[in-house]
Amino acid sequence: MSSGSLDLSAMMCCQQEAVVDTDDEDPGVAESAGADSGVAKGEETATAFASPLSKAVASDAPPTPAAAAAPPTPPTVAATPREKAKESPARRVEAEFAVLAESGSALATSGSEGDFQEVTAKLAAGVPFVKHCSDGKTRARTLILSKAGDKVGWKVGQSEASMLALKDVLEVRAGTSIDPSTVGDKKHPNGLAGTKVLRRCADGPGVCKKAFSLILADRSLDVELSSERECARYRAALERLVLDAKL
Repeated sequence: MSSGSLDLSAMMCCQQEAVVDTDDEDPGVAESAGADSGVAKGEETATAFASPLSKAVASDAPPTPAAAAAPPTPPTVAATPREKAKESPARRVEAEFAVLAESGSALATSGSEGDFQEVTAKLAAGVPFVKHCSDGKTRARTLILSKAGDKVGWKVGQSEASMLALKDVLEVRAGTSIDPSTVGDKKHPNGLAGTKVLRRCADGPGVCKKAFSLILADRSLDVELSSERECARYRAALERLVLDAKL
């Protein structure tokens, strides 16, 4: 046999051995190793991007329960004097004065300087009003201010000597304000609105919403005007005039 034939035989043997080595490798084992490697890498990536919240959920510590809100307390509704009063007309009207006193429905008395000057000018000229009198009657009168602005009268042409001195006025009381002399009464311990004269003359407590009284030591001048707004304006002006007169 020639040397060329030997070389060819040797090459063929080497190729056969290489084929045998390749066939001996288990393909399932190689695929399993590759899959395990991919899963490990995926788990590492998921762990790296996990949020703190997800890590906390994964831990064994239970979440802290939220505090329960306290239920609201229902308001207490007290019986009104109207509900406590008997159904007789006299008691019903008296109870309405008690309700009016508790409501405090008088309008605010504060006003601008311009409004005060306007009201004062009208008082100097005379303002029509309804006078509630101690004899139980009402009379059409004119509320008028003295030239010096320190007295008030209730008739056109009334002499200033017979007018009421504003410095002697103890209170300019809204018709809806509590009469202190009625506080502590057995029937209405919280008091009644207005004055004794207003409660006697008024056509129901509604009149008191547009009325006020100049309270003096021995009497009162009880004034009813055309509306609640006008009442508030004139009451505010007279409160200021009374303060100025006492200086």
